[in-house]
Amino acid sequence: MSICLSPRCDGAVIVETLTDGHCDQCGLHHRRRTGGAKWDLIVGPVVVTLSGATARTRTAPGYEERIDADAVAFKDKLTIDLTRGAARFVTTLPATRLVRIVAR
Repeated sequence: MSICLSPRCDGAVIVETLTDGHCDQCGLHHRRRTGGAKWDLIVGPVVVTLSGATARTRTAPGYEERIDADAVAFKDKLTIDLTRGAARFVTTLPATRLVRIVAR
């Protein structure tokens, strides 16, 4: 059994098919590659909340940034994928900035 990727959730990923599952607590839709063991993709739409307080951005402690995303992948880093109109945007950042992920 795998644990949900959303911070502070601790729900279990319930298998629906070989590649799709959902969290039994927060309901986030998880996906993995065929034959893969890790549920390393959350499929949206979801709202991703990131800690924005970094030395580089000079934002105040407690500042949070919210992104409406289509998918969130967990590899070496956190990758946020979103499409707006005909444009696709992919952002990669340290997973330490992740505060929470909730279904939209």
